[in-house]
Amino acid sequence: SDGLRLLSIGSIDFVELVSKDTERVFSVGSTHGSAILLNSVEVDQSDQPSDSPSMKAMQRHSAIELLMEDNTLVNSAETCLAAARHEWTIRKQQGLLRSASYGFAYADAFQEEAVYTQEPRKRSTAMRDSSLFPRTATTLRVLNAVRRGTPTVLITAAEFIELGAAALVDRVSAFGDDKLAFRVASFCEISEFS
Repeated sequence: SDGLRLLSIGSIDFVELVSKDTERVFSVGSTHGSAILLNSVEVDQSDQPSDSPSMKAMQRHSAIELLMEDNTLVNSAETCLAAARHEWTIRKQQGLLRSASYGFAYADAFQEEAVYTQEPRKRSTAMRDSSLFPRTATTLRVLNAVRRGTPTVLITAAEFIELGAAALVDRVSAFGDDKLAFRVASFCEISEFS
């Protein structure tokens, strides 16, 4: 297991060490690219009346350019995805997914621009796994469904990956929640014949 479960009469608590990815993103004063990426997306999404849309765009663009020049944009987006898998709060998961999406979109756009214009400027040479984002989204969808189901299945992303989708469907079905088992199976695209 990747944590400690504390059982009492009224509750089950789960305690785990903060992952390095989560630490990189959320540590106070972090200068890691993932923290910069998350901050630039949060500023862009904020409803501060003092921030004009053009100022937000300039801030976001300068942060993205900085990450591109350091050749860390793809890595920063992947770190946001890894941190999202460790999060239990849906709102934080969504913010991290949004940040990763921005990072990947800009990395792809800069790659296309560099190929089209054949600019000599340094562009990201990092290759990204295009299946990582959808796999992470599916994992989070499954985890959030079983964590909020009845009965609640407290499972981490690492446990889910190790256990596998089919075994989780069997476990949820054994608890008697066939509707949730069906939802998990549909999220993971498991058919009755697999």
